[in-house]
Amino acid sequence: MKEKYNIDLSNQYPKLIQDIPACDIYISMGCNVICPLIHKSFDHNFNIEDPTDKSDEEFIKVIEEIKEKIIKLII
Repeated sequence: MKEKYNIDLSNQYPKLIQDIPACDIYISMGCNVICPLIHKSFDHNFNIEDPTDKSDEEFIKVIEEIKEKIIKLII
């Protein structure tokens, strides 16, 4: 993210669900896990494979896939 979009994620940390503001749209990335803490069904499921423990190239593919899906949502 830093190299491709100049977004520094190094200072990110896990957040409690109550610390995340309400959203207009809820999107599941597709990990096939139901989140009981959201108390709302997801509006969209991106069906994206988790790139954890994969190469940088795989992460870049996932970033691009997310970007494409978000662009489709807003147009």
